[in-house]
Amino acid sequence: MAVGGLGSLFQDSRAMEPKIKALIYGPPGSGKTLAGLTLPPPLYVFDTEGGSEYYADKGFMVFPRPVRDWGKVIQALQLIQQDGGHSVKSVLIDSISTLHDLLMQDCLEPARKRLSDGGRDPKTARMGDAEWGIFKNQWAGLMTLLTNLPCHLVVTAHEKDNYAVSGTNKTKAGVRPVLDLSSLYFPDVIFYSERRNGKFYLTPKYKPDRGGRFPLDRPIENLLQPSFFEVLSGSGSGSGSGSGGQGKSGATSVTVAPNNTRSNTSVVSSPSLTNGGSSSYNNHQNTPANANANANSPTVEPVAVDSKLVERRNATGETASTKVGGDSGSGGSTSEISELQIRGINRLLPLKKVTEAQLADWVREVSNGRVTSLEGLNQAEGVALISRLNSLNIQRAAQQ
Repeated sequence: MAVGGLGSLFQDSRAMEPKIKALIYGPPGSGKTLAGLTLPPPLYVFDTEGGSEYYADKGFMVFPRPVRDWGKVIQALQLIQQDGGHSVKSVLIDSISTLHDLLMQDCLEPARKRLSDGGRDPKTARMGDAEWGIFKNQWAGLMTLLTNLPCHLVVTAHEKDNYAVSGTNKTKAGVRPVLDLSSLYFPDVIFYSERRNGKFYLTPKYKPDRGGRFPLDRPIENLLQPSFFEVLSGSGSGSGSGSGGQGKSGATSVTVAPNNTRSNTSVVSSPSLTNGGSSSYNNHQNTPANANANANSPTVEPVAVDSKLVERRNATGETASTKVGGDSGSGGSTSEISELQIRGINRLLPLKKVTEAQLADWVREVSNGRVTSLEGLNQAEGVALISRLNSLNIQRAAQQ
């Protein structure tokens, strides 16, 4: 029982929900944005680089672009803080490197004005002691604001080469975030993101999480299955049998529905995110195990949508698709693969291109139970991809 009037000032710890506060840095195309977009909704996104528009189908709130007004960014974050976690469950800032540059330009504006008023070129303005003082105060205010947000938070950052200097020799010693980590004191954990052999990886770096809440003893492999948020919150790890139970390692099931009907739904077990995971395939055959037990397993969402093309299609009524027919006695069915989906898949494969013919052949293989790879996608990514293709129903959205 609270003493006196303290009940209105303090909160029962049993009602507190741990919030994820993470920083992800890495090269372009390594899954930083996509990982952040797996946070639970309602999700509010500060997209300073336009990366989220490729995933518009996921459904989230976006701060108006281009992001040029530092004051409005702070105002929006203050409103989220005042919300108390009721209407806003998650925030993604993509990226904080760009916000850092935005603040620096904002702090330079008075110096530019002085130069312009004096008849000199404002482009020659530089950060002096006064400007740096303002910058540090504003940046510290942002860090305090992010630390106190009552919701989940993922912040992305660019990477830069890290060099080791010995005498006159300078050798590359890895990569690090562009920003000084000592100025980023909000995250519980920091990840390095990369893409290797068709998989996304998040490797814990620099800072152990507080209280050992997150499974950070090894890199998170293939972060799309299940989502980055599910892994960190402990709700995305499957049991060793692939039945969808909880556990440190095991299989996670995804649903493949070739014709968008439950009656023809088959379940394929994908590898776990951890290295200790196992597949539910019986002796590595093409017949999935535990199909009935996993009939209600969640559909993962790794495929992007080109929102600009959707807008153009909406305006013109233009359509483009190819019919993919499966073999009639082998469980195949007809699927429509649109140009939107092709472009979304290409977003997942930044170094390669997928042709419509390749995708059509691959869809037929999946529909008939013969899961194969496509341009670097492994089996798990492939199953997730086809699942998402079926659930998007892009053709209908493009023609509306």
